[in-house]
Amino acid sequence: MNRFKLDPRTKLLLFFIIGISIFSYLPNYIVDIYIFITLILILLCKKYKSVVIYLIAYCIVDIIIFKGTFILFPIFIYGRYMVLTTTMPEFSLALEKMKVPLGIQIILLVMIRYFPTIRVEFKSILNAMKLRGVNFSPVGFIKHPVKTVEYIYVPLVYSLIKTGDELTIAALTRGLGLYDSRTYLAEIGFSYRDILIVLIYLVVILFGILTKRGLI
Repeated sequence: MNRFKLDPRTKLLLFFIIGISIFSYLPNYIVDIYIFITLILILLCKKYKSVVIYLIAYCIVDIIIFKGTFILFPIFIYGRYMVLTTTMPEFSLALEKMKVPLGIQIILLVMIRYFPTIRVEFKSILNAMKLRGVNFSPVGFIKHPVKTVEYIYVPLVYSLIKTGDELTIAALTRGLGLYDSRTYLAEIGFSYRDILIVLIYLVVILFGILTKRGLI
């Protein structure tokens, strides 16, 4: 159970704050602070393996390869945190309470369900292709470039199109296309935790702005 459960609307606000911080070209240590905070949030969800993997990946990419220029990494990690801690009913209810237009709601909800589904489909394709001796790797691509494209990429593209259509139909079947208010089993609401984390993020971005302008 997540001991530090945040409202989905708070998570969206924090995502917006992170985006502003990164694309405003604030000091690199601001990016590091946001990554550290996000890792703590994931740790509170008891996703210990994910924390270790992301920490190692960031150290490798940021220090060894890009040397502080990999600014999109915190967006990726925070996006992963949102997926791990937010259910579809909670996110749908949050969008409805925010009065987001119905068309945008459908796009966002289908998009969120899209990537995990594609991941499962991709693994299924890889397992099926291993039986044919086609390995999805740089070495396998060099040895069998035509087979790799034919047996892996073509089915994957077809699966992408088919999955998008199926998810859209599933969303509409569940009443997402109705303009009337829907009934949700999920419950969301703001608490002191939402206020606390928003204040922390705002203090970090304010500190970054003041540092950038030489006021600190």
